Parts: sequence; structure tokens; C-alpha cells
Amino acid sequence: QEDQDFIKQTLANPPKEEVKEQAGEVAMTTKVPDNRKARWFSKIDRAKDEAKQFGLPMLVLFTGTDWCPYCVKLENDVLSKKEFKEFANKSLVLVRYDFAGGGQAPHREAAESSKEYSVNSYPTYLLLGADGKLIARGGGSASPETFIQWVDMVTKGKVTPSR
Repeated sequence: QEDQDFIKQTLANPPKEEVKEQAGEVAMTTKVPDNRKARWFSKIDRAKDEAKQFGLPMLVLFTGTDWCPYCVKLENDVLSKKEFKEFANKSLVLVRYDFAGGGQAPHREAAESSKEYSVNSYPTYLLLGADGKLIARGGGSASPETFIQWVDMVTKGKVTPSR
């Protein structure tokens, strides 16, 4: 189904090639289609492919929606809101690692990523370049507007990212 949707989307919006610098790496990218709907990937490889294709950063979320009240708050107050979804459609590739109680990883990749990026609290979110390099990290919740502003300012280099 995903491939069929992608094909329809590509046919409806033929990509225009452009060269774009992303996280210190020059990559050939295509224009983000106006009707792109950002979806949450559960593994980073497919997300990296999409990030490279469109020249977008990845938002990688380490969460625990079954047991972490701050994670639920982030989900309810930011990620499920129309403003965030519209922003993500044009500006982000999304990856969600939803950990079970006690920090039990959903799969090996999530456990390895958690260790690689020194995640020790939830929610933690990372902005990564298409190459997987860390751009910035954050945690907790905010309003959709504040969260979007943080992502936008960090990716445009207007603020020093936290690491």
C-alpha cells in the first residue's frame, strides 16, 4: 500500500531536482510534494531513505506512551495537533521508538539507538540529518507552536542546538 501511495503521489507531483546542503552533506533531493503526509516510521533505515530523498531532517522520538505521563502529554499536546502535523508534512521525517514500561525497547534497533544517543529519560527527541548525525536533542513537552519554532530555528541554524 505504501509503495502504491508513493507512486500515485509521485505521478501527481513530478519531482523537481535540486541540490540541497543537509547536515554538512550535499545530496540530490526532490521537492517535497505539497500533498505529502508525514508518517511515523518504527525503524530508521526507511526514514533515512525518505530524509535523503527530500532533504529533510529526521525527528526521532524515544517515548513510552503506555507508562510515561510526560510522553502522553507530548503526544496529546503537540504530536497529535493539526499544527504539528501540517509542519511535519513539509519539514520532517518522523521516527518513533515506543518503549514499554521500565524502558523495554520495542526492538533491537531502538535499543541500539537509545544507547548510541545516550537516551536516559522519556520523552527524548532528536533531530538528525539524513546521514544520521545529531543536529539537536530535546525532551519534555511544549505547545505545538513552541515545538515547531524550536525545530525550525535549530534546523535553520538560528539557535545553538542542545546536545
